[in-house]
Amino acid sequence: MQQFNTNYTPTWTCDEGPPHPEIQNGDLHGSYELDGYGNFRGDVFIRMGSVTTYGVGPWVFALPFSAAHVSGHGIALKAKSQTSLMMVVRFSDPGLTLASYLPDSRMRIGPMWPFQWETDDSLYIQYVGELHA
Repeated sequence: MQQFNTNYTPTWTCDEGPPHPEIQNGDLHGSYELDGYGNFRGDVFIRMGSVTTYGVGPWVFALPFSAAHVSGHGIALKAKSQTSLMMVVRFSDPGLTLASYLPDSRMRIGPMWPFQWETDDSLYIQYVGELHA
């Protein structure tokens, strides 16, 4: 199976903005692989910087291509307390974006959930899916 590994910078927005989040001096990057058969897998990593702003409302990270289906999981890490929280990834706005939800909850990840984000807190998301035909 032929695979491709491509780095990209995800667009980070929120459902209720503006204002939208801005990474500033933090770190935001993603990568993905296509298998040549219409399937993909990828990840998004974000580490908050000292002047990162978090926007208003649930966060959304754009995919670098149009997708038919996406699923995945993620982990949010509170740096100061070393607290972590697992979550599932749900696809929203088919073909455009993905958003993280806490397991067994309708709360979506955002500026104040699952905790108030601060410098060095991080979010890591892994996803798999199928491209639009």
